[in-house]
Amino acid sequence: MKFKTARAAASSARLALALLLAIALFTPAFASEKLSELKLGMQGANGIVLFPDHETKEFGFDLETPQVVRVDFYDWEYSGTSTIIPAPHPLVKFMRVSQVSSNPDVVRAILVLNEPTRIKPARVGKSLVLETARTAKPAGQTRQLYSESLADRSNDGSPEARTALDSKISLSFDQEDLMTILNALAVKFNLRVFADSGVTGKFSVHAEDVTLREVLKNLLLQRNFQYTLKGRDLTVISLGTDSGRMARELLFRDLGLKDALQTLSKMMNVNLIIHESVEDKKVNFYVENLNLDELLDLLIQTNDLVKKPHNDNTFVILARESANDFGKKQFRTFKLVNAAPGEVSSLIKSSKSLSEKINTENFSINERINTLSVYDTIENLNLLASIIDSIDEKVKQAVIEVKLVEINRGSLKELGIKLDNYNIGSNQITDIGRLPSSVTLPARLNFLEETNKAKTLASPKIRAVHKKPARIFIGRKIPVPYYDYATAASSSNALYPAPTQALKRYKDIEVGIELNVTPEISRDNEISLDLVTEITDLDGSESQQAKEDGQYGFSTKSTKTYVRIKDGETIVLGGLISHSNKNNSTSPALLNRVPLLRTLLTDKVTSTEEREMIMLVTPRLVNIDEPVDDSYTN
Repeated sequence: MKFKTARAAASSARLALALLLAIALFTPAFASEKLSELKLGMQGANGIVLFPDHETKEFGFDLETPQVVRVDFYDWEYSGTSTIIPAPHPLVKFMRVSQVSSNPDVVRAILVLNEPTRIKPARVGKSLVLETARTAKPAGQTRQLYSESLADRSNDGSPEARTALDSKISLSFDQEDLMTILNALAVKFNLRVFADSGVTGKFSVHAEDVTLREVLKNLLLQRNFQYTLKGRDLTVISLGTDSGRMARELLFRDLGLKDALQTLSKMMNVNLIIHESVEDKKVNFYVENLNLDELLDLLIQTNDLVKKPHNDNTFVILARESANDFGKKQFRTFKLVNAAPGEVSSLIKSSKSLSEKINTENFSINERINTLSVYDTIENLNLLASIIDSIDEKVKQAVIEVKLVEINRGSLKELGIKLDNYNIGSNQITDIGRLPSSVTLPARLNFLEETNKAKTLASPKIRAVHKKPARIFIGRKIPVPYYDYATAASSSNALYPAPTQALKRYKDIEVGIELNVTPEISRDNEISLDLVTEITDLDGSESQQAKEDGQYGFSTKSTKTYVRIKDGETIVLGGLISHSNKNNSTSPALLNRVPLLRTLLTDKVTSTEEREMIMLVTPRLVNIDEPVDDSYTN
């Protein structure tokens, strides 16, 4: 009987074990929610539905700033990399989604709102909805964690940063992941850890009854990491070996400006001396993959500060209004050779960046000796010296040679000018050609003059400065009368008005050829000429009599052109054409002595000759002391 009872007990035990095994095999294991649809939905006008296609079971919520919301979804998995989605919702500027923990599975979503507001979370069905709530507590007061699994966590706040750093702790880790060690410290001191993606590695830490400050120094500062502790927020950043490294992920929240600058100085391994003029206001920013130099410059610019170099590794940070007066000042006098001191002052005033850096009220100008005296910092004096060196250059000059030639039109080809290429009417001033410097113009012109085919009427020369106008006039002045009418003096008898008296006066009228030229000389020594030509003459022949009142009639022809030529090339201006008839007679040598036979046997030929007055303009560079700098022409 006892044997049967034992067998029955063994059978019952086997049956119970089988049932437990069956329950274990057929009971489904709990699986994490897999996040696949990164989208937000609408809930009324002011509601944000977080990932409506997925079920939210447990979550953690924190309003980090009035514009930044952080939500942790527990038992969620996200297989993708850290993703930033711009404008996923009308109320959201951008959203960042990442897997922050794999044991347990936690997905974190950070939402940056378009404008600061008050947000509270609420479950609607299976989804989590963020709603604007006027009764919500403003950011900066006690933050509540909406999660059943975190309800037991202390929410009374943590000690001040300096108190936490001076608190003692004992711990021991052998080749443990750095984030695991930091999380253990966070639990011990009720902290929240923010770390960038470079905070990785396995380390050993053994400490007994030492301060948290000493632990963090040995764990982080001596291993190429940097940390800041503000309130309950412990931010850990991986440092680079030089200032060219990137800030892979960096969050400053309600951090003092001076503390932020000191943190960046440690990250960049440079010295930043903060001037007393810098106001210590709160800064908030979140950046990813930004160069540390750019981050420092951005922080300085957005807070209206100025960075002054002291040496290669030390900089002084000042308020902009104090920057001009900072540094050792000296008195220096600049002796200008070509430029005027007023040009330097005008150049600085016209530039916003230069005028903010250099105060022209410290300038003293002596126009008599062409000097500029300045009392300023060494940095500004060196900058001013470089500006003066760049503009105090010798002004280039050119000698303008002009030849006024009357030539037979058929002989123009012998000068290298083809009239077939130009449609020139009578008495029109036209640019009819450009002769290169290689053309032997003087020799050809002398040959035509010797054969009576050309005649040089005038050959003046004038020196002109770069961008300064010059004038050449070839002609004469004719006195032309005109009348002024004045009232003669009279008695006080009002019945008879005073007679009007005509006063004859004279004024000179220039008749001839006037050439106004303005050269512009480039750095490659090519010359641009702004040419204005005007020809004034009497109507008809020169023997024309004046009119009854002594006036003459005048005709004027003018042209204006802008050309660019090389040094020594010649511009040809023409178009003043005159016609003359020439009578030639031939007769036999002996018979022409007999009057009757000479009349009968003489052969008379009348020929028409066309002559044109052309102007040859040739600029030649002078006052060239230095070779051309290729950096200006490439």
